[in-house]
Amino acid sequence: MSKDELTPDDAAPDAEVLRQRYRELVRDVLANATVEEAADMKLLRYDVDGNFDYDTYREIQTLANKMKLDNQWVPESHIEILSRYLNRHAPECTRGICHGTRRGNEQVWFRRHLPAGPTGEADVIGTEISDTATDFPHTIQWDFHELQDDWIGALDFVYSNSWDHSFDPERAFRAWASCLRPGGMMMLDHGWNYQTDRVTAMDPFGITEEGLIALLNKACADLGRVVDVIDGGSHRKHPIRTIVFRAHKALTAAPKVAKGTGGIAVYSCYFGGREPYNPTALPVGEGFDTVVFTDRPDMVPDGVQAITLPNTGLSSTLASRQPKLMPERFFPDHDWVIYCDNRARLTADPVKLVATITRRHKGNPPAGRYLLRHMKRDCIHREARICRKKGFITPGQYDAIQQAFARERMPRNAGLFANMVCVQKMGSDETRAFNQAWYDTYAAGMGRDQIALPYVMWVTGHRPEILDEGLDDLVEWPVFSFKARKAFQQQDAQAPV
Repeated sequence: MSKDELTPDDAAPDAEVLRQRYRELVRDVLANATVEEAADMKLLRYDVDGNFDYDTYREIQTLANKMKLDNQWVPESHIEILSRYLNRHAPECTRGICHGTRRGNEQVWFRRHLPAGPTGEADVIGTEISDTATDFPHTIQWDFHELQDDWIGALDFVYSNSWDHSFDPERAFRAWASCLRPGGMMMLDHGWNYQTDRVTAMDPFGITEEGLIALLNKACADLGRVVDVIDGGSHRKHPIRTIVFRAHKALTAAPKVAKGTGGIAVYSCYFGGREPYNPTALPVGEGFDTVVFTDRPDMVPDGVQAITLPNTGLSSTLASRQPKLMPERFFPDHDWVIYCDNRARLTADPVKLVATITRRHKGNPPAGRYLLRHMKRDCIHREARICRKKGFITPGQYDAIQQAFARERMPRNAGLFANMVCVQKMGSDETRAFNQAWYDTYAAGMGRDQIALPYVMWVTGHRPEILDEGLDDLVEWPVFSFKARKAFQQQDAQAPV
């Protein structure tokens, strides 16, 4: 049965009258509508004589709401899962909006499962286009394509399982993303009923999960990124997956590292306190500068430049990847930069390493990346499976990675690199563009920069230089284990506030 065919059990008191009017409108819409369609999306447009007919759209949405008023799409258990995610990743989350909520249950459940705000329970409201909205608690009558001024930049989260009712999804998504404070999250449900074959006059927009992620990252690129896809339980045995978009401000003015004793800089990143700080990661000496990008400058030892980044709402993981993957933004005056992970100790002399690379290239090494081959594997497909098995990426991220590999026909055994050490000679515009693509791909949800690197190399055709050295020639790795890291996190979680 089509989603436009509503059963008697769905009906409001004037069911037959509403149903008849609804069917008349649907026939008119389907007779005149144009359809925008691509491989992964479909959008039915409410056109009359080539012009968008908003009144008909609104009436169809209102009639459908009234005829399905007793239906509840997602269960409370799903909202509880999302609330736990928000509590874990945004613990101060107390203000949000749920768009297209019909009976208002979603905001009631978020209020129940999120921490109390300054005035008591969490401040979560819902919107509904139908005039039935005000019959339900914490609900206002509102077209979710529109904005209220006091929402902009003020919300901790926006949630919707009704985004497929949108007549202009890019407009709606940008409106919702603009309401988020830096670090706020937009959470959009997806599943079998959001696919292109489910498009109707009631639900005019359908898109694949991969397509929705790409659309969000494109339409809202200046406002944030998709950072996760989580399993949200099920509805009538059908899985619900939720795409998580995190808002951030653009880092338009990156802090610049001062050039000191030479043209070489060695650097590391420490953000978020998710592992012990390693003060021995980097050497300090003559002929090079030592730098740590961090949100804990008080931990950085003497002789090391501590660089803090402006608060743009990025997660600590994304913040750390900006200097690691895009060093040209932070080192405008240095000739060479060498990155070393906080879990490693750089044992190679930076000056001698640069001299060795220069000698190999007969005194004229090309500007660009110099990569270190992975010590155990050369296959990105196998690396993704191992990362999923060990919990380094989520099942949702793994699925998105596999879809990207399939789309680009990513070959097996095409190379893998050890990114706990990254060497770059500055001055290449091609490498700058490659680094931006590497960061964007990682930030779009690939989950591991080690996986994103060979993928971007394959897609762009860019070929960095490969170092002759092995990992043991450059660093001691690891200084502390993942087990020690986990113990540190557990100890930190149990520490008194």
